[in-house]
Amino acid sequence: MKRWALAIIGALTCPCHLPLYLALLGGTAIGGALAAHQLWLFAAMSLIFTGAIAGLLRGRLYPAGASRRGPRIHRPARR
Repeated sequence: MKRWALAIIGALTCPCHLPLYLALLGGTAIGGALAAHQLWLFAAMSLIFTGAIAGLLRGRLYPAGASRRGPRIHRPARR
């Protein structure tokens, strides 16, 4: 997944934004559904946020094409 997409997903699903979403959507049917399921929504948002941040860090630590095993060491063949 592209890094910018992971950054947007991480920003939107940050659990600290849940009160903001509830306040903005308070008078709507969606807001009522969100308010009724706050605990499950918080848990789901936390998992998605953690996955997005882990994906961002993984892409930063291991850029595309880089080996995750480290540098190859040439060892002479045994006889």
